[in-house]
Amino acid sequence: LHVEEALHAVWAMHETLGLRFTRTDKGGLGAHAALITPEKGPVPLTRLELSSLPDEECWPIVEAEAQRLAAEIIQGTGALMGFVLCERGPQSPPWLLAVCHPALMDESSWRILATDLADTCEQARTRGRVRLAPQSGALAQWVQELITEVHHPRLVSQARVHWISRPILPLPGWPLTT
Repeated sequence: LHVEEALHAVWAMHETLGLRFTRTDKGGLGAHAALITPEKGPVPLTRLELSSLPDEECWPIVEAEAQRLAAEIIQGTGALMGFVLCERGPQSPPWLLAVCHPALMDESSWRILATDLADTCEQARTRGRVRLAPQSGALAQWVQELITEVHHPRLVSQARVHWISRPILPLPGWPLTT
C-alpha cells in the first residue's frame, strides 16, 4: 500500500515524530519530560477496514477512533503522534488520519508533514520507492547539546555566547536573515 510505505518513510525521516513523554523525578510530582528514543519504535498505526461501508457511515467510525487516539495521546503514556489508515476498498483511495499532541507540532510543522506525506505517497505510487530530501538540521544533536548545557550550567553570559555563536544554516530556497 503506497500510503503505508510513505508513512514509514516520513516517520523514519522526522525525528520529532518519535518524541514521547516520560515521567521524571525532577520538577515535582507528576513531572514529565520529552524524550527522543534512540531507536524509533514502529509507526503508531491503527487500521480501519471500511470498504464495505458507504462514506457517510464511515465518518462516525473514523471520528470515534480519532477521539480514542487523541485521548491516549493527551495522557502522554506513549507516542505523541498516531495515525489511522482507513482502507476503503480497491475503488476508493484510503484516508489517512494524523492525530498529534498539541505540544508536538505547530501549523508550520503540519504543513511540512502534509507535504512530505503527499510527496512520498506520489513517489511510492509512481516509482515504487520513496526518497526524502535530507533534513536541514539534526534535532537529536541539538537536544543532546541542550541537555549537556543544562547538566553543566555555565554563567548566563557564557551560555548566551555559546548558543548565539552557533552557525545559522539557511533552509533551501529561503533567504538568510540575521
